[in-house]
Amino acid sequence: MTSLTLIYIGLYYFAAIVLIGGVAYRIAEYSRTPAPLKIPTTPAPTTTGGVGTVVYQWKKNSLNVSDATNPTLTFAPLALANAGTYTC
Repeated sequence: MTSLTLIYIGLYYFAAIVLIGGVAYRIAEYSRTPAPLKIPTTPAPTTTGGVGTVVYQWKKNSLNVSDATNPTLTFAPLALANAGTYTC
């Protein structure tokens, strides 16, 4: 074998190792990424005087969560800042 062939063989194996290492790194990175937290139970709705009108307002530590007026509350991505006691 010529020296050029040996260089190509070396580059091939180097590229294969980089590829496999990169894929393994991405798999490990994705396995550490938490799924969005979704509170699975729907709380009891409150009414605002209208017949059949249901209004939801989520609260974190007894304070209203802005724009949290749906029957479910979803965090994507979940962060430590989301920790607290939630009620609806």
